[in-house]
Amino acid sequence: PLLNAYQAKIKGDIETAIGAYQTQISRNAYNPYPHYLLGRLYLLTEDENAAFAEFKKAEVKTELASGLDFAELHLALGSLYKKQKNWDDYLKHYDQAFKLSTQNLVILTQLKQEFSTLENKARLRNVQKHLTKLQASLKEKDSKTKQGSPNS
Repeated sequence: PLLNAYQAKIKGDIETAIGAYQTQISRNAYNPYPHYLLGRLYLLTEDENAAFAEFKKAEVKTELASGLDFAELHLALGSLYKKQKNWDDYLKHYDQAFKLSTQNLVILTQLKQEFSTLENKARLRNVQKHLTKLQASLKEKDSKTKQGSPNS
């Protein structure tokens, strides 16, 4: 059903995609990902209320099984809270996204951009520190890989 939902989404068949995600939700009652993906689909249709509801359902499921928590969910919730001008929950979710993604270059870059708009620069400095460390680590790994390759 996830593949069916994706294929329907690509074809622009939103109703079929929604149905496929709902089928996946019913088959995997404890999995937060189908709720997150359905929420993303609702964002594409500009139905922020439905998206928010699905993201909140996904959040509940991640609270029941912390190993299933993921940064993208918190970025999505944080973004919606920001639009609602709910600053406390906006920051709470972006902080959680940071905790879950200290080794994720893409998300750290997103958080750097987001936190650069805040007056208090402590969050920005913390993200920048992790981003710099991760970039150095990746550069070092890349250098070692090139040194060990047969073409070097």
